[in-house]
Amino acid sequence: MTRLLRAAPAAAALAFLAACSSGGNGDPAAGSTPTTGTVCSNTKWPQRIPDAAGRNLTDVTLGKPGDSSALTCFNVTQAVAPDGHNVLDDAGDDVQAWTVKSSTPAAGTTVDEDTPITLRLTYPN
Repeated sequence: MTRLLRAAPAAAALAFLAACSSGGNGDPAAGSTPTTGTVCSNTKWPQRIPDAAGRNLTDVTLGKPGDSSALTCFNVTQAVAPDGHNVLDDAGDDVQAWTVKSSTPAAGTTVDEDTPITLRLTYPN
């Protein structure tokens, strides 16, 4: 979770933290939903990069706990728009419409938790 938060805009990071903390104590046995921090700390590495092509950037990077197709626990360091700028530096509301085109390393590649991942994006529709 901290790897993603370093790259996420402040507004999105605050919303993410609020969502994680609202899930209770993160203990599924107690009837609450596990938080992303709990899920990520329990992730065994290395992992294969999920195929995020065609998905919304916000859904892919912030995801929901347990979403195996999200990149929530991966080290996403850049999300590059067609004009070359890093969308993760945009204001919080501006990142929601982007669509993931591909990732480097490519989907299916086995990586460690600290491997930097760059997402290539397409313009919002």
